[in-house]
Amino acid sequence: MCRGRYSPKVREDLIPYLYRLSRHMGKPMTYVVNYILDSIIEHLKGGGLFETIEAEERAIKQISDHIVRLVRSKKKEDRERVIDLFRKLA
Repeated sequence: MCRGRYSPKVREDLIPYLYRLSRHMGKPMTYVVNYILDSIIEHLKGGGLFETIEAEERAIKQISDHIVRLVRSKKKEDRERVIDLFRKLA
């Protein structure tokens, strides 16, 4: 999860719709926004999107850790492999 506080802003053009929905439902606008987001997030979870994102994040972390080990290595061959890798990426 996120660390610290982040307060995203809702686009101005969406406010009237959220306001109407909140009046219709008899709930605060924050409830309506959370209700909508919860529904969408549950749908995405069911489709496996978050598992895919987490797998990609783990793969990136593994690659990053491996590169750090190669860079810190005292072996000249390892450092040259890293340099070659970055040259190919450029």
